[in-house]
Amino acid sequence: MFQAECVERIDVPPPERRTFDAEALGFAWFSLDSLPDDYALWPGTRALVLKTVSFRSDAVTIGYTALQARALTRDELTWQTPALAMTAQAFLMTIALAADSSQTARVVASLLSALVSLLSAQLLEKHSALHHQDFLSLERLEQRAGLLRVHAKPAVTGRLASARSRQWWQRGMAAFGLTSIVIAVVAIVWPGLLD
Repeated sequence: MFQAECVERIDVPPPERRTFDAEALGFAWFSLDSLPDDYALWPGTRALVLKTVSFRSDAVTIGYTALQARALTRDELTWQTPALAMTAQAFLMTIALAADSSQTARVVASLLSALVSLLSAQLLEKHSALHHQDFLSLERLEQRAGLLRVHAKPAVTGRLASARSRQWWQRGMAAFGLTSIVIAVVAIVWPGLLD
């Protein structure tokens, strides 16, 4: 399980050394490890400070873990979309190009293939955008909490490796969609050409 300690630093001016009646006369700053016992503080102060800091640290840890799990799920969904779409495309193209398929079967399979391309492209874009938002949120949280920057954008070298995979998949699905429309038009206008 991931554990992190949230450390937030703020500049606070030293307290004024004025007192009225029976108020405290001594002021000092303490780290959490060296907080005085309750006999030197207002009763209950030590426990309250430790609980507040611990709760905040736990909240950051729980929030980070939940956000990381959601980002991982969205990343899986992002790449399941084109994989499943290609499977559906292959099935529909087999029907559309089979020699024993009827004209109606070819047209319907081709139009369904074009629709699958469009739906898949939209879903890939949506999952990708939501995953990107989570990725940026994780990066900001790591930076603010002083955590290891595991979500910073990596430097990728190489022409193919540095290209955005999502754009390649979008183009591939568009090519499938256009091919499907061409097959549907050919099946309608020149039905004997596909036999």
